[in-house]
Amino acid sequence: MKRSVLKISERSLAITLPSEWIKKQGVKKGDCVEVLENNNQIHIDSQKVKEISINLEDSNVQVIVKAIVTSYHFGNDIIKLRFSKTAFDLKTQKEKETIEAIKETVNQLIGFEVVSETENSCIIKDVACFNGEEFKTLLRRSFLLINEFANDSYYCAKGEKSEDLKGKNVCIRKFVNYMKRYLNKTGKGPKTIAYNDLLNSLMMISTCFRVISRDKRKYSVKVLGIFYDIVELLNESYKNFYNFDFSKSSELLKKRKDIFLRFDFATKDDEVLGQRLAVVLNGIFNIVDSTMEIGFGGVEWVKE
Repeated sequence: MKRSVLKISERSLAITLPSEWIKKQGVKKGDCVEVLENNNQIHIDSQKVKEISINLEDSNVQVIVKAIVTSYHFGNDIIKLRFSKTAFDLKTQKEKETIEAIKETVNQLIGFEVVSETENSCIIKDVACFNGEEFKTLLRRSFLLINEFANDSYYCAKGEKSEDLKGKNVCIRKFVNYMKRYLNKTGKGPKTIAYNDLLNSLMMISTCFRVISRDKRKYSVKVLGIFYDIVELLNESYKNFYNFDFSKSSELLKKRKDIFLRFDFATKDDEVLGQRLAVVLNGIFNIVDSTMEIGFGGVEWVKE
């Protein structure tokens, strides 16, 4: 859609807003709208509170969690829930207080709080106000946490660490959830899909390291050597994202292929770890692929 630029003063230019959009958003004369800059693009937000009501009666814990997280991703500011007093947890195979499951989920959503509750309902609200400027910071922090998580998981596999690394996985999930919310509310233009793919890959890798870190199997020197090289490859992929180069991307994909060719495990324990490391390698492929899509035609704020 093209709009003509109008001159309204010596220093100010203006464009008209589409009538259909105005009607849909309920914007009236004198209302304020938020204008967000994204390189050569601008995003106009009507600042209307986005609200959703969901009936989750007789739903299990996993469905309840998915409904809340998805509503958060989609940019809702207020989520009103109705639910049964308890819900069945498929992981523990036990009944659980529904409001407890809801609060545990909300604690992993940056800016969201349960502001009111009854036995069978509650209201979740964005109390921090969405700030898209944090996307850049959280993305870098997520990459750094993933690299730290990779190293810790490697030493857990070697038997040199025994601490519970669940906290790192939870932190990465919080960051990824918030960044997905940003992409749905504001976006990154034609590169939004690539950024979403990147975030999905980071979360997939993090979850895999969480599983590896809590397993107490014994592994051979060979598979641990492969694990070490994958940790290094992940770190190189992070550096390539912030200093993008097509030839480096080609090198990373070749290294990934060469590591796969070394997969030939003699023991059951090595085979289990190998399967999990294959997931990480696929995640690294997606990171490199997303980096090329984001970097193609200009790396925006990425290169520093």
